[in-house]
Amino acid sequence: MGALINDILQAVEVLPGHRQKNTRSKSLHLDDLLDASSTQFSGGARDFLFMAYRYSEAQENFARVFFKKEPKSLILKDYCLIAYSSLLSRDQIPSEVIAHEIVEASKKELAEPLVRVLNAYCRSLVREKNQQLKKLAENPALLLNPALRKRWAKNPSIIDHLGKTLLQRPSPGIWAFDSSLNYQKLESQVFLKSESPLQAMNSGSANLMQHYFENFPMQNKSQIKILDFCAAPGAKLLWSIFQAQKSVGSVSAVAVEQKHSRMQRLKENIKRFGIQESIETLLLSVGEETLPASIVDQEWDLLLIDLPCSGSGTLASRPDLLGEDLGSRIEGLKSIQNKILAELPKLKFKSALISVCSIDPEECQSISTQLKKEADYQPWQRSNDPMDDGLTAWFL
Repeated sequence: MGALINDILQAVEVLPGHRQKNTRSKSLHLDDLLDASSTQFSGGARDFLFMAYRYSEAQENFARVFFKKEPKSLILKDYCLIAYSSLLSRDQIPSEVIAHEIVEASKKELAEPLVRVLNAYCRSLVREKNQQLKKLAENPALLLNPALRKRWAKNPSIIDHLGKTLLQRPSPGIWAFDSSLNYQKLESQVFLKSESPLQAMNSGSANLMQHYFENFPMQNKSQIKILDFCAAPGAKLLWSIFQAQKSVGSVSAVAVEQKHSRMQRLKENIKRFGIQESIETLLLSVGEETLPASIVDQEWDLLLIDLPCSGSGTLASRPDLLGEDLGSRIEGLKSIQNKILAELPKLKFKSALISVCSIDPEECQSISTQLKKEADYQPWQRSNDPMDDGLTAWFL
């Protein structure tokens, strides 16, 4: 069996129709599902998978016209989705070859009549490919569902920017840093097989951390104390520790996380760099449980808070969120965001960095308003780089 077919079969197992067969898969977000999988997804499979979720809305519009009546087979719908997204986003392999491989892969799961339907769908798509590409290029907002377009109707620049970002295939590789804060993009296999520990971080977060520490006072200190709420997976905490070690040498940190699974991931990252002695981990639901005296009585040099948020800024890298009800998600998180921020007056800290992976104006304004009740937090002006992952931040 060819590599392309293997990639297709790997990817299709994590598409919406297949996930409906498994209660656990249905309830997990895509990144958590991939982390929890015992399968090592190939780079090709990840590309098929992420582009399928990105093109989901546009594919539904095309399929609605082709089928007239929605097919009952969820498995067929998954293969149609991967056919649409790969035929429109891949230009290094002839369309006829991709279509043939998708049909061949589907024979492992679909009965012969449905294979014929898929084959007809692919042939139709190959004929209309250029027309579809032109339509999406002229109006990339078609990659967003009607609810998102309505929510951001007063912010057309958000819709246009996100649509164009979703339309582009991400360049291969992983941005990561080491303990010396050498930040670079690496091939996936180089990252995975590196003998030196590496931590992945998107460029938006790296830009934020670099900007923040340009002005963070660390001179004439014998030790830097860092408190991190919502710490997992720990990229910003690790960056802060390595940055402080370059200037001070002695750093101590407390990393707080409320979910056991995320805490385990955080501990693995800390252990990989061999800095367990510098970091105390604490399983605690901030805003719901009383902060211990060991946190309240300390004077912290830096407070990090990566607030739980809608993830609206990560829709390109977490495209399964495109299918969720963003409004309900934001409303459901507002209470816990406010509860966490309401803990700030109880703490003694000299500087703070608060961030969300959100581009939603309502969500960001709500957080900004809550922060201004406490102190003069300054907003961080993110760039328009589509790889910045929609990070919004405030610092004190």
